[in-house]
Amino acid sequence: MDLLRQEILKKRQSLSEESGGKKFYKRSEIEQKKLQKLREEERREHELKAQRRAAAAAADNGKQIVM
Repeated sequence: MDLLRQEILKKRQSLSEESGGKKFYKRSEIEQKKLQKLREEERREHELKAQRRAAAAAADNGKQIVM
């Protein structure tokens, strides 16, 4: 039971640090945070795809047969 209380306390503390001690949130703020997270994930995925394309292009350039 003590472990559960400790975990709850940790989560409350981390949430209060992130939110600045707010107890109530506007729906618009919640939606805005979700949208920010989604945009960040999309940006990361886009960067990874670009890196993969660059690596594949470099590998293809190295495999070209010269006649």
